Amino acid sequence: MLEVLTNPGGFFEKKIKEEVDLKPPLMILGSMALISAISAYMIASKVIGNLPSDVASVAQIGVAIGAIFAIILRPLCG
Repeated sequence: MLEVLTNPGGFFEKKIKEEVDLKPPLMILGSMALISAISAYMIASKVIGNLPSDVASVAQIGVAIGAIFAIILRPLCG
């Protein structure tokens, strides 16, 4: 870490030559997206249970769309 302060050019030259592995961050983001989608589904299911039957059928479609967006947008939003 001291090399960043004393010789930033040399430090970043070494970093440029290293192989970048994106699997760990992608796995973390994927697991966060999955947890987010599951929790959104659970909360929406509770809300749908308290709605009248004619509104509940439309709300179930919204739950599915919300779960899909949670998976897609969670990694993008951080």
